[in-house]
Amino acid sequence: MSPNQAFFLTVIGCLLAISSSYFIVRLNMLKPTLKQNFLDQYPDTDDQAYKAQQSMNQAYFNASFYKQAVPLTSWLVLLFFLSIGGCLTALYLDALNIAIRLLGSAFIFVAFLYLKLPTFQTQHTFWKSYLQAHPENELKVVILPLDSPPFNSGGLPYSPNLNVVLL
Repeated sequence: MSPNQAFFLTVIGCLLAISSSYFIVRLNMLKPTLKQNFLDQYPDTDDQAYKAQQSMNQAYFNASFYKQAVPLTSWLVLLFFLSIGGCLTALYLDALNIAIRLLGSAFIFVAFLYLKLPTFQTQHTFWKSYLQAHPENELKVVILPLDSPPFNSGGLPYSPNLNVVLL
């Protein structure tokens, strides 16, 4: 492996590690707050029921928010991983020019993915309208206020767990 390839591979790895760790840390920062708010409102639930309710809410959100069978986000994630795999293959085959183009396309897919995914405010609006349409709250949705500390610090990535405690 040439020094250029090694440097390029190191840059790819660092960018992927930094970007993914940022989102993982932000999402994990919210889990205790969401779970605690849910357990405060529904104290008779255990961890197994919490996880089951969380998956039911995830399925409801996906079925209601995304209208197509396979969302565009799934295609974008697939294309991202294919681009990264092609980039690594091109590096292995000493095709640095192709590797740079594939890496660029991978980051374009990430940008489209970020733009396509619903924001925290969109999810908040979705779950508020759910509570208005279903006052009995069968899904046991608990909405955190928009001005709570984890959320008022900028644009957060998509997760159905960001603004709603999903049992």
